[in-house]
Amino acid sequence: KSQDFTNKDDLSPHNLTEILFDGSTRFNNVREDREDTNDAENVASVTHDIIAASREAAQEIILDFYYPTGETRDPSLLQLKEAQIVGQVFNTYILLQNGSTLYIIDQHAAHERIRYEILKQRLEKSQSYSQSILEPIIIQLSADEFDFVMENQEIFQKFGFDLEAFGTNTVIIRSIPDIYDSSFGVSDFNEILDRWVKTHSEGSIISDEVIYTMSCKGALKANKVLSNEEIKELINSLCNMENPWTCLHGRPVIIKIDRKDFEKKFKRIV
Repeated sequence: KSQDFTNKDDLSPHNLTEILFDGSTRFNNVREDREDTNDAENVASVTHDIIAASREAAQEIILDFYYPTGETRDPSLLQLKEAQIVGQVFNTYILLQNGSTLYIIDQHAAHERIRYEILKQRLEKSQSYSQSILEPIIIQLSADEFDFVMENQEIFQKFGFDLEAFGTNTVIIRSIPDIYDSSFGVSDFNEILDRWVKTHSEGSIISDEVIYTMSCKGALKANKVLSNEEIKELINSLCNMENPWTCLHGRPVIIKIDRKDFEKKFKRIV
């Protein structure tokens, strides 16, 4: 019989390979132990249990982290999740309809909010998710900036930056947070560093402004066409955020318009 060999608190979506490898290893061990008896039924049963446990654990890890579970804070979010996708306006705003309610969502602000809350959660839980880059980024800094980076190297690592000194007032970045793609470069890092230096205060690890700057980098931009699958994933993620309604500057992420408001605009009702 398979055992509960995974602990989702110790895992991340990036080591699901280890889960499956562990399951495969267990299967091979069981198969070797039972070759003499040729008990095909028992081997098949163990294989099924291992695969099922691996899938379940992997799914729980992903859902628990990227889509926090719990009681919905606002019942209308359930309606938003179930809303029908109408499309996009100006390739910037997502339109959804549920009954007599129209939802208009700023896709850039929504993605920013999601990334911001994910980064905050990672920092609180001391979780780091990074990805290696093919060509390391070499950045020349001022003496003060270099000292600041070295003093806060551990915090950079918590966000997914694998960096180290690379000569006089120079750092080399070998890995970046997994929320970024290959377009992340020197200017992006310098902007994050500049914001961090300017908002740094004694006794605080990092300001919300820095996390906001990090979340803004690489977020969905205006004028980007999204597929229905991408829209659905974005909406599901947004609905599970702590505050899906506004961006970090207080601007609305979601606008709800009732059918009556439309009818009033067209003078169908008073």
